Amino acid sequence: MSVIIKNFEYLLSLATEAHFGRAADKCHVSQSTLSSGIKQLEEDLDIQIVRRGRRYEGLTPEGEAVLSWAKKMHQDCSGMKRELSARKKGLEGEFRVGVATSVSAVAPVLSMAISEKTPRVRQSVIVDDQSVIQSLIDTHQIDVGLLHIDALSPENYDTHLLYREGIFLFQVHQNPVARRVQWADLADLPLCLMKSALPEKAQKQLERHSGPVVTTNSLDVVAGHLKTQASAAILPQSCASRLADIPDLRVSAIDGVDAQSSVGFASIKGGLRSPLAAALQEIVHMPEVADTLECNVIMYRRFQAKKIEGTI
Repeated sequence: MSVIIKNFEYLLSLATEAHFGRAADKCHVSQSTLSSGIKQLEEDLDIQIVRRGRRYEGLTPEGEAVLSWAKKMHQDCSGMKRELSARKKGLEGEFRVGVATSVSAVAPVLSMAISEKTPRVRQSVIVDDQSVIQSLIDTHQIDVGLLHIDALSPENYDTHLLYREGIFLFQVHQNPVARRVQWADLADLPLCLMKSALPEKAQKQLERHSGPVVTTNSLDVVAGHLKTQASAAILPQSCASRLADIPDLRVSAIDGVDAQSSVGFASIKGGLRSPLAAALQEIVHMPEVADTLECNVIMYRRFQAKKIEGTI
């Protein structure tokens, strides 16, 4: 079994490096050893995996299928080793977390909690668009993603709900603003949009917007537009914690369909049962961590108009 796993590792390295010599160096073996290992795989499976030529020319369709299984098996073996090690020494090893830009305001809370509760664990935290984080989950480049989970198929992913949040209108105004607005109320409003911070359904609602729009992938740019009152912004409520220093910041909840989203952890099917992923789920529900997360998620209330009796 160990020989088969090693040959799968050779294939993974070759697919990544696209060069026999570099792949062999990465695996700390000779090029002939790596080539022999992959040929042994081809004989064992009775298929051609690598396109033959004077140099590496890619994988055959059958080779691509084997590569996909090799990635899954490699992840499973790595997970097994981490679990056995955890049983002996306590949780340790590398934990790769991907965070969607839209929920990055809570990422530091989670990262610090993991560091405190599992000091032997080495974290790597990637923040990027929702679609990128989902792709990293699909290709086994991260262990867990924190993102909007509503659209994820339960057949392909394990998910764990962390919280529900609303989509809000952010603007700077010296006077009180409406506590609640409708999507239609935003039609002509000048907006600075960070689309990567919004779930897909909210983005589709904004396709009907006809007013001036600036798009960006930077919350700093959004903050600049808000400060000068040049534009308003549409953001998840948790972003209020990242904009709290802006004078006269006001927020209004958006009513209607597609203005709510579920945020949680996601992994490839079975991934949330690994020791580190299971530990993360326990950590976030510890009272001190849950309270800190809640403070971030409900900070928008500081900037919302007070409820007037007889109104919604």
